[in-house]
Amino acid sequence: MNHNILLATGDEELDNWLNDILTPVGQVVKTVYIRTHIVPQCQKNQVDVLIISDNLPGDIPLQSPERRDREMIEIIEELRLQSEPIRIIYLCRRREEDIFLKHLIQRGIWDIFWNGFFQPEELIRLLKNPPAFKHVVELLRQGYNEDLNLTGVPSRTEIKDKKQAKKVEFVSFPPKFIVIGNLSPSSGTTFITVNLARFLGEKNLPVSVYEPVMEQNILFDYLGGAEKSPKDWVPWALQIQSEEKIKEGTDWEQSGVKWVPAGNQPLKRTWTERDSLKLTRQVKQTPLVLVDLSNEWDKPVHEHLLMEADMVWLITDTDPLKKTDAISRLQPVYDRLDQKLSFIVNRWFDEADKSMITEWAEIWNREKNEPVKIPVISLIPELGHENNLALWKGKMAWDYPGLKEKLKEAFIPLSKQILPQSIVDQFIDKGPVNLFQAIFRKVR
Repeated sequence: MNHNILLATGDEELDNWLNDILTPVGQVVKTVYIRTHIVPQCQKNQVDVLIISDNLPGDIPLQSPERRDREMIEIIEELRLQSEPIRIIYLCRRREEDIFLKHLIQRGIWDIFWNGFFQPEELIRLLKNPPAFKHVVELLRQGYNEDLNLTGVPSRTEIKDKKQAKKVEFVSFPPKFIVIGNLSPSSGTTFITVNLARFLGEKNLPVSVYEPVMEQNILFDYLGGAEKSPKDWVPWALQIQSEEKIKEGTDWEQSGVKWVPAGNQPLKRTWTERDSLKLTRQVKQTPLVLVDLSNEWDKPVHEHLLMEADMVWLITDTDPLKKTDAISRLQPVYDRLDQKLSFIVNRWFDEADKSMITEWAEIWNREKNEPVKIPVISLIPELGHENNLALWKGKMAWDYPGLKEKLKEAFIPLSKQILPQSIVDQFIDKGPVNLFQAIFRKVR
């Protein structure tokens, strides 16, 4: 069915993303940025699907939550009076026992994403089928004290369980596709990518680690090889060449992360850019994708990954002998990457390395005869023998108690690059600023 879709999310980036992904099921005929425009624009554009978010502002700024909820219900009730039914998909970040969700169900809204995020394939699958009551059965199992037939919408349920209050909850955010490479071999790209993914996955954030087909692929072995891979897992690269699609049930999901290593099986034929494009489209169905390009980030076959990337992070370490070669590699692509590009410094020791980091941030561009300002977004500390001990025991650094806290401090600045501040705030431990954080702020 070809739907006429109206977007009312209050988030321009999210609207742009939805506009791109919804083409298989219809076309976006209008986008509105204030609640009172919803009803007239639905009538004017013969809308049959409305995608709306809690974040869409009303006429009155700084409304109370109760007033905003009442206003939203009034709009929905007005839409329900129209002769042609409109399917409403509601996006929000609310607790399952929030009485407002019950009011939505009572008014025939069964397509509710209440956790604050969704994956593209979920939305497409939803719109290819009629509304189904089964989608909200889980909400109806929650306990409520309020009467659903109250005239006004009650205030939102407060969180009484302090332990639950610390749990990360989500807001809608645009997807991020981040390419991670290094400026010299053995700088720790795979190490940082894998452990950062574990950090994000532990927060219940939807994240994939994607290793494109390269001359040297190591992610499969890094993750434990055949011993740790799921029984039904088949390398996605092999499936793309064989079937041009990914068979259901062949994912590798572990520790809150979807892993997409290039694999350990020979391909059917030479890997091409067309193969890479098709595989990338499959991987990008996860909202957060970390692409481990290691030392091959500037090879022509991977050019499209750099162009599609929202951010390009290049790993370096504090070895001054690697700087000259790194600059020569960086200059030919700098003009194309420009604002996407940032540095992560691995194996950071102490304040003595500060001058080295400052030099990295001000590489001289010979062609323009001016300094290039490239931000350093995080410093990964030297982990020493503890990291070697973890590897010897077959563990990731993130699973090793002595390393986890050190890595967490370094990953918080990276998470700020990826996620809305409202999410980051929920998993930053409050406490005194330690020496590492203080040094990072000085350098930045």
